Amino acid sequence: MSFSINLGAWNSVFAVPCSLVDQHIKLAGALQLKVLLWVLRHAGESLTVEGIAKSLSANPADVKDAMSYWTETGMIAESGGAESFAPGK
Repeated sequence: MSFSINLGAWNSVFAVPCSLVDQHIKLAGALQLKVLLWVLRHAGESLTVEGIAKSLSANPADVKDAMSYWTETGMIAESGGAESFAPGK
């Protein structure tokens, strides 16, 4: 059996920080990981809890909790108000 990469999917990629895998993959829950991946994919855009929740078909309160996890780790920074976020340093 052999495998090959579908290069069509690789035409549009985004980076995932190594520290996500090294430090958080075991600790973060499924929604927390989904939220971070979605935020990384939409870096540079204005993000709100409600917008993220709608895109992920998730409860806004659960998304807010997930974002709190990532802001506490420093992976995401709050900007412009309690409900808007940007990828951290």
